[in-house]
Amino acid sequence: PAVGSGDHRGGAGQHDHKVVDGQWKEVVLFGSGARPDLAPFTSNLIRRYAPEATSLANQGGGEVIFSVLGPNTRIRTHCGSTNLRLTAHLGLSIPSCATDRTEKNQCAIRVADKWHSWEEGKILVFDDSFEHEVRNLTSQHRAVLLLRFWHPRLKSSARATALDNVVDAKKIDTLRRYNPPLPSDCFKNVEERGLEQSKCSVCWNSGYSSLRLICIDDPAFMCSCGHPIM
Repeated sequence: PAVGSGDHRGGAGQHDHKVVDGQWKEVVLFGSGARPDLAPFTSNLIRRYAPEATSLANQGGGEVIFSVLGPNTRIRTHCGSTNLRLTAHLGLSIPSCATDRTEKNQCAIRVADKWHSWEEGKILVFDDSFEHEVRNLTSQHRAVLLLRFWHPRLKSSARATALDNVVDAKKIDTLRRYNPPLPSDCFKNVEERGLEQSKCSVCWNSGYSSLRLICIDDPAFMCSCGHPIM
């Protein structure tokens, strides 16, 4: 399916389709929405030789996918939400001009201030928490096997806590993005209720859907059950 379409995957590695100009499709082997049965031989190899990637994917911190970028496609500048992982691209099918210096950066990825090209059978590793963008301005498709794996400098004992923090931060960011801002900074208790960081002491509801504005001139809020939010 197209990246960012439907609900075939979520988690910490999910991309928003709004960063794509063109066609970007994927097959998820490990992680949210995984279909390892679509490539059983490759999936078995990854289980055997890339346990750091399958471990991260199974815990919701990333994914392993076949990533296919269509002709004349750009993925606009963006960055990952965390540096607890690194990303690897194994070149599978790369436009012939990708390594041609006379057509520099026609099919390439920019990480921070440096452009890189893929080569078939070779691996490109980078930290996607740095700003990056991708382009395929050729008439051919670009296909890579994308793996995300635990950052080698993150201790095993710290992985679970670090990942929980990332997932919680992404949830809060999503709630803020899709809900209206509160009128001023003096409504901390209301914001915490909206962000599901606290619950009503009477009905235990939380979230923006439980908030009710009861006075506009001197803003005051209550829970959907009628209990005031102090």
